[in-house]
Amino acid sequence: VQQQVNESTSLIQIHDLQKIRKRDCGKLKEGEEHKKKTYRCVVYISEELTEERTKILDGLKGKEFDLDQETPIRVLHRRTLSTRKKR
Repeated sequence: VQQQVNESTSLIQIHDLQKIRKRDCGKLKEGEEHKKKTYRCVVYISEELTEERTKILDGLKGKEFDLDQETPIRVLHRRTLSTRKKR
């Protein structure tokens, strides 16, 4: 599966995919609220990208933001549709 995904797209890459026992899923879920995720984004602007705007965007690198994350489609069967705050 890992190889299929990695060869089919450049948008995501899977590393070290492993099978786990069902009882181990609980251990993964325990830390779910405390783990730190990193997000990246691509910014499109309709106006000219000036040097001043580039400096502003560069100044945002590494900063923390609050995100409003909607419930992903893949988990709708077990979670209600809502918007959650993420940091």
